[in-house]
Amino acid sequence: MAKLCATLDKEFLKFEEELKTLDAYYIESRYPPEVKVCSREECKKVLSSAETLTQFIVEKIILLSK
Repeated sequence: MAKLCATLDKEFLKFEEELKTLDAYYIESRYPPEVKVCSREECKKVLSSAETLTQFIVEKIILLSK
């Protein structure tokens, strides 16, 4: 995903690992092979990554809209 986004903006490459992790959670929640229980720390880490990435994208959108 990061490489695809990087075709438009190379800064997305700094989120490559976070995007891989988030993608795995999306796939697991959509097509669960079994019920997976995540620790509180794991949830906090993934949520933080999602918030950081979302903020980065929002800032890009704001810059593009000016």
